[in-house]
Order: sequence, then C-alpha cells, then structure tokens
Amino acid sequence: MDLEALKEELEGLSEKELFRYLRKLICKSLAELEHPKEETNEVLDMVYSECQMRGKERLYDKTFESVSKNPEICDINDIAADVA
Repeated sequence: MDLEALKEELEGLSEKELFRYLRKLICKSLAELEHPKEETNEVLDMVYSECQMRGKERLYDKTFESVSKNPEICDINDIAADVA
C-alpha cells in the first residue's frame, strides 16, 4: 500500500466519507483481532492523524466506541471490498 497516496486520499475525503471509511476500517480491525495486520494499524493511525488535523479526534473516538459496542453493524463483505 502506498501510504503517501492514502494520505492524499484521506485529505480529499469529506467528513462524512472519512466517517464511513473509518467505520469500515475499524470493522476490519475488529475482524483481524486474532491475526492483526500491521498495515491495518498503520492505516488506522493515518486516519486518526487526519481526524486530528481536522480537529475531529472525537469523530474517531465516537466511531471506535460505537463499532466496538455494536460489532453487528460490520458487514465483512463490504469491508473486504471497500478497505484495502
């Protein structure tokens, strides 16, 4: 994965798009709990940094909390297709 290209992509996302991407990424991370992938964690860090730059750290925290409490909102088929 080209992290520089991802950084530019994240910068171009609207807040709503960033929220959707973050939710799917958190779902992916939860699905990988038994076998975590370093790449997923790197991307989560980048998304957090983007939220931080926008002053939206709370968006990240609330999304993580929401998905953690309600993992049934995760659709594994969508995650695999939308989050690289």
